[in-house]
Amino acid sequence: MPPVETASHSDTSSYLRSAHRLTTGALAERLCIRHHSAVGLVDRLHKKGLVRRRANVRDRRQVLIELTPNAERLLVRLSIKHRNELQRLAPLLSGLLSSFEGSVPPSS
Repeated sequence: MPPVETASHSDTSSYLRSAHRLTTGALAERLCIRHHSAVGLVDRLHKKGLVRRRANVRDRRQVLIELTPNAERLLVRLSIKHRNELQRLAPLLSGLLSSFEGSVPPSS
């Protein structure tokens, strides 16, 4: 299965996972990119088999973008890897944060 290669790919997958389906325009807005950039991003993800396009049954002028089952499985695996990495780094981060305790003035 092809990996999610960039932050944009990962962000796109995350937005689609939470929204289930989005138009290209809505995706562009959420990613803070131009519509044509979102079209290119969706094209690349589609070629990798990670998203599919479906006609909106309520408005045939719109195309909805949704994740494929392959993308869903990939996101589950990535989530597990991220969780494991955070668990591995937790002691280090906790130690770093404790070294700053008392050195940062409280915000007003």
